Amino acid sequence: MSVYYAGVDGGATKTTLILMNEEGTILAHCTGAGTNIYLCSSIAVFEVVVDLIYSALRIAGLPRNTKLSILALAMSGAEDQERNEKFVAEFSVAYPAVTESVVIISDSHSALLTAFDENGIVLISGTGSSCRAIDFTGRLLGCGGWGHLIGDDGSAYWISTKAIRKVFAIEEGLELSSNDTSCIKAKLLHHFQLSRKEQIFELLYDNFSKAKIASFCEFLAEASSENGDELILEIFAEAGKILGAHILAIVSAMHLENSQKLEVLIMGSVWKSFDLLKKGFINGLMQRHDKDPIIKEIVLYELTVSPAIGACRLAAKKANCSFPISVSECRRVFFHLHM
Repeated sequence: MSVYYAGVDGGATKTTLILMNEEGTILAHCTGAGTNIYLCSSIAVFEVVVDLIYSALRIAGLPRNTKLSILALAMSGAEDQERNEKFVAEFSVAYPAVTESVVIISDSHSALLTAFDENGIVLISGTGSSCRAIDFTGRLLGCGGWGHLIGDDGSAYWISTKAIRKVFAIEEGLELSSNDTSCIKAKLLHHFQLSRKEQIFELLYDNFSKAKIASFCEFLAEASSENGDELILEIFAEAGKILGAHILAIVSAMHLENSQKLEVLIMGSVWKSFDLLKKGFINGLMQRHDKDPIIKEIVLYELTVSPAIGACRLAAKKANCSFPISVSECRRVFFHLHM
């Protein structure tokens, strides 16, 4: 009897499913709507995933009633074990004919499985931010990732709101600064189609969208490239320092040797502005006190494939199948630094 399994990468904006057979051959690759388990109902997530499974079976030329041996779900927000177990149980009851077994991990865990054979670090800075690692014992460690109310430091949302705060604080005299706010203010009004800054209440409260506010980050980066605005440069440098500090914190928790070369996977749209982050990022990697590790060399990687490959790798392991795709095929060097 043939064995088929699927790996799913479920993000806030889109979901990717990859269907493979027991030999590790990719049979289908499909995308659908977002499936963040904190932003969508369980039923809505189930429907997206099952629709993708049926689409993948159709593309692969397999009967619709083909039952997967295992379905590995890597979902944004899936970091609470109790909630994950409930999710798996509900899925199994709702769709018993789809798969023999279901396993769920976080999307950051799947990214780690895509880029590294064993231990590794992933630093995400997109709409939100988080840092996750697998240490030598197989433990999953974390730093940040607590959402926009108390976390997401160094993310696109953080950069955007930091810039907006600066405009208000400097103009109203709450913060003393020699930097001019006119560039950020003009971009703010134009990007969000406001005629005056008082209309910000509607954006922040009446029609709040984290992704919409975070989208301002890209325009800030463009403005900095155009005219080298000092205030924008300052904000991006601070974001870079915060992201570097995430790595320092996670390396400390992993108890890595000071002499070891550090390998980190980076993900998220903010890294497109690395030229603006770079100086602060390197500064954030510097030892703050004696208990901090000394980072002597760091290699940043970016993925060349979907993180759903990591979910497939997990599924293959659970199904006792071979997995011929090496991590070196899934990543490339983004930045290499000797400190």
